Amino acid sequence: MNAEERVLKAINHEEPDKIPAWESAFTNNTITKHYGLKPDKGDYGLSLLKYLPFRNVLMNYFLKKKNIQKAGYQHSHELFRRIGLDMQISIASLFPRKILKGAKGFIDEYGRIMKFEYYEKDGTPILGYYGGYFESFEDYESWEPLDPHWEARINSFRAGRQVQKEMNDEIFSVPATGSLMECTWEGFGIETFSRIITKNKQAKKVFDDRGEFTLEIVKILAEEDAKLIVLWDDYGFKNGLFMSPNNYRKYIFPWLKKICDAAHKRDCRILLHSDG
Repeated sequence: MNAEERVLKAINHEEPDKIPAWESAFTNNTITKHYGLKPDKGDYGLSLLKYLPFRNVLMNYFLKKKNIQKAGYQHSHELFRRIGLDMQISIASLFPRKILKGAKGFIDEYGRIMKFEYYEKDGTPILGYYGGYFESFEDYESWEPLDPHWEARINSFRAGRQVQKEMNDEIFSVPATGSLMECTWEGFGIETFSRIITKNKQAKKVFDDRGEFTLEIVKILAEEDAKLIVLWDDYGFKNGLFMSPNNYRKYIFPWLKKICDAAHKRDCRILLHSDG
């Protein structure tokens, strides 16, 4: 039984040959070296662009290149294969949109400010959340909307799938996308988001934008024969939810139902990552 068959058997409540394993985020240079691989720089190659004019334009150009995406996935998928895990992801969203000064991080397409940090002992890179770019609903509306048909998304999936086949299906490459809750509040920051959520019209607009995007990207991937899609969508901290349960029922769960229905109709399953 190969990795894809093993994971899908478990998802469908059937008995695989062994329990499949996956780690959603793995950043440790010491362990990477232990498995005989050279750690990558972990900065998406942004440091190579920091002194260039039009660096954001160049970044968007390179992000769309399947061969560049494939090179990154060859490293990440090979590490997971050597560890003995069954699954690794390709990304369908969360792409950088604006490089921060000195290439110390970026603002991603959801408006999240992300910065690179490094462990002192072995230089392991960690991508940390540093707040939201949107200071108001008006800031959000002026931001270029996410385009589910942007070619970097499907090229990313195809690159991951190509790596899977080259590794004889010993690793299952699964596309992953941001979803409704986590990316939404992080684009604003918790304080601004808390004000947005008190205004029904604004809250509905933001969540509907995210829901429509996620639904469409799931359809696109499923029609490209993705059998499983991961949704990143933390729902709270360890001490409670990000917002009232009633708001989840009002803004989040109806979209999740539509997304799952669309996936199932296309013989695809949804794996929801929902801390909290």
